[in-house]
Amino acid sequence: MIRPNQSTYSAVEEMRPSDSRILLFAENGSVTVFFLENGRIAEVWQEKEQSVRTGDIYLGRVGHYAANIDAYYVEILKGVSCFLPADETVLGKKRSKLHEGEEVLVQIKKEAYKTKLASASTKLEIAGKYSVVSNAAPAVYYSRKIKREEKERLKKLVEESGILEDMPFQMLLRTAAAECQEDALVLKEIVEHGNRLRQIITESSHTYPLCRMYEAASVLELLFQEERIQENTRIITQDQALYERINELCRQQGYDPAKQSMLYSDTDLPMTVLYGLKSHLREITEEKVWLPSGASIYIAQTEALNVIDVNTGKYVSKSSREETFLKINLEAAREIAFQIRARNLSGIILIDFINMKDENNATILLADLRQRLQQLSPRGVVVDITKLGLVEITREKRRPDIYRIKEELNKIILR
Repeated sequence: MIRPNQSTYSAVEEMRPSDSRILLFAENGSVTVFFLENGRIAEVWQEKEQSVRTGDIYLGRVGHYAANIDAYYVEILKGVSCFLPADETVLGKKRSKLHEGEEVLVQIKKEAYKTKLASASTKLEIAGKYSVVSNAAPAVYYSRKIKREEKERLKKLVEESGILEDMPFQMLLRTAAAECQEDALVLKEIVEHGNRLRQIITESSHTYPLCRMYEAASVLELLFQEERIQENTRIITQDQALYERINELCRQQGYDPAKQSMLYSDTDLPMTVLYGLKSHLREITEEKVWLPSGASIYIAQTEALNVIDVNTGKYVSKSSREETFLKINLEAAREIAFQIRARNLSGIILIDFINMKDENNATILLADLRQRLQQLSPRGVVVDITKLGLVEITREKRRPDIYRIKEELNKIILR
C-alpha cells in the first residue's frame, strides 16, 4: 500500500494504538494536515494558497486610527489592509503613537476571516526549532517544560557564548533546545534568527512600503519547529511533491526519511478510507459527543463564544450521587480538553459541568481540567467560575477552528 524507498509497507499491519500518524493532502494549492493519535483526529491544520499568512512580516503604511476599536488600519499590500490594535504597538513599557502615512513593520498574528481584517502587531518574531527571537526588550526566557537544571545549563551556555552582547533582542529557548545534544546547533539558530531580524529592520529603512519583508514558515516546516515529529510518528502522503519536500526537511532536521516519511500509492483503497477520516471528522464536528460511560457532552458555537454542556445521559452507577457526578465530570474534562484541541476552539469557552455540592470534588475537577488545558498548544486558561457555576476558559486563537474548514475537509475526504 505504502512504498517508502521502494520497499513494501502495510499501514494496516504496522499501525499500533500508541503510534501517531500525520496525513498530508494537497488540494488546489492548499495543504491539509490531519494528526491522528490513538486512532482519532487530534488536530487539523490547513494552509491555503493566499497572499497574507500568520507570521508574515510586512512594511506597511499606517491609515486612520479607529477610536471605537482602539486600533490603526495599516495597508500592507496594495488594496490589502490589516488592523493593528494600539496595545500591539508596545515594545517596551511605553505605548507608541503612530501617525497616518507613517511606515511601520508589522507581523500578522491572525489571518483575515470573512469580513474581519487580519490582525497584526509591531512585535516581530522569528521562530525556529530551538528558539524564538523577537524585537521586544532584551531578555532571555525559557519554555515552561524545561526543567530547572536544564534551564540553568542553557542560561550558562547563552551567557558564556557572548550572544547577548551583540544581540539587542528578546529570545525564548524552546523545549527542543534542552533536548538537543549539540549546543552549537542551538547557538547557531539563535544567531541566524537574530541576524535575519536585524536584516529585516535595517532593510525596511530603505525599502518602499506595501511589501512582504519575511515569509512565515509553511505548515510542513512547522511540523518540525513545533516538535510534532516523534520516533513513533509516520508522515504519510499520496502527493509526490509533498513526499519529496518532507524527505528534504527530515534530512535537514536530522530525521531518517525512511522511518518517518511514507508515500501512499494504493489506488484501490483511498488513504481517507484506510484511516477512517470520514467517521473521525464527524466525531469532532457534531454537537453531541458520547462518553464511554454513557454520559455525553454538548458543544455549541456562537458568534461570541463556545458553550459546552455536560449531561449524565445513560450513565449508571451504584456509587453515591456526589461520587457519580465527580466521575462523570472528570471523564468529561478529559474529553473536553481533547475536543478543544481537535476542534481548535479558542476565545471564550464556557463549560457547564454537572453541579456538585462537595467543594473538595469541585477543587479536584478544576485541578484536573487546568492540568489538561496546560498541555494544549496554545494553552487553555481557567479564568473563573461564574455566579451561575459555569467554568470560564480562554484560549489564544492561532489557527481557524474546525467549523471554518469543515467544507474543505469534506471535499478531501469524499473525493
